[in-house]
Amino acid sequence: RVFYLSRHGQSEYNLLGKIGGDAGLTEAGHEYARRLADFAHNVIGMEVEKDEETGEEKRIPRPARLWTSTLRRTKETAALIKKERISTFKWDNGDQVEWIQFQGRARRNLDELYAGVCDGLTYKEIEEK
Repeated sequence: RVFYLSRHGQSEYNLLGKIGGDAGLTEAGHEYARRLADFAHNVIGMEVEKDEETGEEKRIPRPARLWTSTLRRTKETAALIKKERISTFKWDNGDQVEWIQFQGRARRNLDELYAGVCDGLTYKEIEEK
């Protein structure tokens, strides 16, 4: 199996040089999210299959999951990724299932470590403490 990892788009805290927090995305972060959604749909979620008779290539959905942390910036980054239903998908073992492509799952264990008293501060502000 292949795993793709992506950082969230630029957050307001990133722009201000602050650590931690649960800030939303900046305009640049939203642009990153848009491009990531295109990549996810066109590259991660599709595979090219060649018709043996005609030689014609066709793109078919490849099942993919989407995991994020529970933080706002990661959910906003993932929000533009299309969640399309693949009516039935057949696994290698022959089982058929109804599949929702990139169905999101927020996982708390993917959250960054809590920065404690330094949460929301810049590195300069931390040095001054």
